[in-house]
Amino acid sequence: MDNKRIIEFIVKMQYFNLKIKFIHWTTDFMSEHKLCDMIYDELNDSIDSIAEVSFGINGKPKFSDFKIKTNTKKTDSLCDILNEIKILIINEIENVKGKNEYIGFNNILEELLSKVNKYNLLCTFK
Repeated sequence: MDNKRIIEFIVKMQYFNLKIKFIHWTTDFMSEHKLCDMIYDELNDSIDSIAEVSFGINGKPKFSDFKIKTNTKKTDSLCDILNEIKILIINEIENVKGKNEYIGFNNILEELLSKVNKYNLLCTFK
């Protein structure tokens, strides 16, 4: 995996995280409001770890390497956004599978995936 791919992953994750914050601000339900806060904070920490570990492996990118382009589904459903995040993480896990230099990186992705799976359940509660 090169920095270009991981930067694309990070930008998409930040985009989804921002959508979660939008739901947080606009929901009519306190449980969803609180859940969005939990997810947002967790994703923020995980995205930071993913970036720092991958850049430790591949080298630090330049600011100009970051481009914001997202081709994602238009949705405002928290569960749908979590499913999009899940697909994104699974694709990255598959991409680094078997590459020894990414063993620690893969662990971060797998841990995040398990949290997203938990949040997927929690978002179904009313």
